[in-house]
Amino acid sequence: MIDSNQKRAYPSKEIREELKKLSLVLAGAIVFSFLMGILANIIVNYFTPNLFTTQLFLFLLILIAAVIIAYVLYYYYVFIPYSQINKEVMVSIIYDGKDGDVIDDPFDGYHPQKMAWQAFERFKNKFPQTANKRINEGIPLPPYAGEKHILTELLEYIIVLWLHGELHGFGRNRLKPDKTTEKLPVELEKNTFISFFRELKPKDIIDRGMQQLEFILPKDIEIKYWPTAPVKAKNPDPNTFRIGIVGRYIGVYLTASLTSMSPVGDMTCGHTPVFEGIYIRQHWQSKLVEKRLWGVIFHINIEAKFKLRFGLFPDLSYIDWSDNWINRFVEGGVFGGFDFNEFRKSKIDSMLYDIYETVKETNVSVKAMKNI
Repeated sequence: MIDSNQKRAYPSKEIREELKKLSLVLAGAIVFSFLMGILANIIVNYFTPNLFTTQLFLFLLILIAAVIIAYVLYYYYVFIPYSQINKEVMVSIIYDGKDGDVIDDPFDGYHPQKMAWQAFERFKNKFPQTANKRINEGIPLPPYAGEKHILTELLEYIIVLWLHGELHGFGRNRLKPDKTTEKLPVELEKNTFISFFRELKPKDIIDRGMQQLEFILPKDIEIKYWPTAPVKAKNPDPNTFRIGIVGRYIGVYLTASLTSMSPVGDMTCGHTPVFEGIYIRQHWQSKLVEKRLWGVIFHINIEAKFKLRFGLFPDLSYIDWSDNWINRFVEGGVFGGFDFNEFRKSKIDSMLYDIYETVKETNVSVKAMKNI
């Protein structure tokens, strides 16, 4: 029962801001229509003394003004708010500062860590001195006189490899796969790992998989790359980059930046070891305690913008396709998701469900024993 003295629940701050903007636009539309009416009346009385012509001219002007106002309202308050996608992703990569290695995935399912380990291991086998030197370099601070960290290049490569596997499904969304291309932007081709795997002679199925850098795309879609994301500083941070999936009606931009590098000390040992807030298998405990672990955190901002077709309506096939693969990038698809927070949440939910099922089965067994 609701208390009669309960305070009224007001709209949220965001809703109040949207209502305020909409009110201003409506007020502006009314004033604009009023001024258009006055202007039309002056013009018509000056040039067309005939009453019917005057009324027709006024009607047409008011109709044009109404169409313009309706279009502006539709574009700014219907199309733009509901045709943009914005997501924040946190990516975590852990490496051993003692041996200069990216560690294997201790969480059993976090895709970026697994891919980083596989790619870095093969690169280190070929160039051990370069790998050891570059992985233990610190993050350059303003004015950013240093070079791009090797783990930033590793993340670029992992994203490109993921896009190869996940940019598909055009037939389901009425988008035809018009072309297959291995061509990447020149700056991205210079990436240490992309150039390494392009030239690598594969020895097994994993090597061949890591060389798969071809893309099936509609003919109007291109992959673009900016080596340092646009910033106002005179010396941009070398550990930022932007990858774009850009076409006639679509622009999806993944802007990544290396935000922190710090020692990892969050591990609870025992029969059920916990590492970075996630329960891990017992055999990982002895492996991890011997290492000098560092965690590198990247933040990726995903921004999708869409354009109106013929200036009137959006192409829903591009919106559906983009929304699908962006959600897979964040939460997981065939190759797993990138957001460590989402991954940790899913692992905890899975663990809680397993506990629930175990307790449920135990209760059933206890009741069965009592009935014997």
